[in-house]
Amino acid sequence: MPAPIAGQQAFVLTGSAAWSGPSWLEATVAAAQTTALGTGDHVVFASVLSSGGDVALDTSSTYSTAVGSASIGRFTVLAGRCYRLFASPGQVASPGDSATPTTFAWWDATANAQIGLAQSLSLTTAPAGVVMAPVVQAFYRPATASLVELRITSNAIVTQLGGVGVAAPYASVEVVR
Repeated sequence: MPAPIAGQQAFVLTGSAAWSGPSWLEATVAAAQTTALGTGDHVVFASVLSSGGDVALDTSSTYSTAVGSASIGRFTVLAGRCYRLFASPGQVASPGDSATPTTFAWWDATANAQIGLAQSLSLTTAPAGVVMAPVVQAFYRPATASLVELRITSNAIVTQLGGVGVAAPYASVEVVR
């Protein structure tokens, strides 16, 4: 089993290769995200809400978009297990409408590959202000231990993700099998 990356919280190995019970991690942001909002950036989940088992969240590394590198906001998942990846980017602030949708997808940052389908937020007729972003969900069974993130796969206009509280970005990573 791989050793946890420095700065990770809630990393516990079960001691065997077989799945032995519930394993999950719920996370949110520590503050509204107003930087790192371009295409290829990811949501900076930095606060663990609850956890149990062997899902890890990097809460202290420097932010990075480099493939396979440690970065705040990336989750570690282990090989051979099936995970349910669930997230909501929360409230999204925008100065007005755009013909280009803002799109989010789960992403394997180790293999540099999209996981499942992307979900788009269309702001073509939205006034300046705040709207709720779509839910993004995927099931994933990595072949090797991997870093996964909620990636912004396109963005032309969003200027802020959430804040702290009811409309904050939220993620849940859990072993389902």
